[in-house]
Amino acid sequence: MTGDREKLTREINDRIPGNNQKLLIWWLGQSGFLIKSRNTAFVIDPYLSTALEEATKDMGPEIRHIRMMPVPVIPEQIRCLDYIFCTHDHGDHYDPESVRLLKKGNPSAKIVVPLALRPSLIRDGFPEEDIIIAGTEMVCQCGKLEVKAIAGKHNEFDYSKACGFPYVGFVIRVEGVCIYHSGDTILYEGLSEALRKEAIDLGMMAINGYDDERIRAGFQSNCTYREAAGLAKGAGIKWMVPCHYGMFTANTEQVEKYVNYMNENPGMPDYLLPVIGEPLIIKEDRI
Repeated sequence: MTGDREKLTREINDRIPGNNQKLLIWWLGQSGFLIKSRNTAFVIDPYLSTALEEATKDMGPEIRHIRMMPVPVIPEQIRCLDYIFCTHDHGDHYDPESVRLLKKGNPSAKIVVPLALRPSLIRDGFPEEDIIIAGTEMVCQCGKLEVKAIAGKHNEFDYSKACGFPYVGFVIRVEGVCIYHSGDTILYEGLSEALRKEAIDLGMMAINGYDDERIRAGFQSNCTYREAAGLAKGAGIKWMVPCHYGMFTANTEQVEKYVNYMNENPGMPDYLLPVIGEPLIIKEDRI
């Protein structure tokens, strides 16, 4: 597996989009994606460690976070990043160990987060000058990226006047492509309309859902695959990429159910299935 990790790490560092290609997108597992254009590269919600497995090793099977897939890259050897995005302060979305290793190989990379996540970054030793705050009331310019945060509801909004919405998705415009990364959220009134206004080309959306057993165990909820697909359809998203599955035994979904649902229901958006080690190639004629 070490050789596979080295190979994928080299590919990510060296490869750039070719002719008629806008973006290359590598799935890193769970909700993590590394996105590369000809001019910039960024990662969203990287979980590239076993931190949660270690933190929950003495807990029961209903809550223990056992990795179902190996870490696919050598994070400290990634050398191409300009930005690291984290949608909220849960360990599979903001993992200090993963961010620290990525920063080791990309010391100039900025970390883009909602305001509520800033104290955790400072606590974990990341310099304040490396932190960029992306709020829901503003458009943030990050080099060649235009970034806007969209409120997420993770069981509740947990909004505060001091810090705003602690759970967000990101709308990122790069190379003429509009990307939405949902972070963690359930459906709420107004979300579909807010996303429709953004004219999203590619939606990376959590599908792991919820059930009584997980709620009793303390997991916060996400959209089910049916709800996420309906949201993508209602928001007019052109291409959907499912995520937030296949990482932890205690909180996952069978992506085959999502595929069957999309294929059996007319009018759904097109979809791209992420595969570890194989980049999604976003071509000009797909957008």
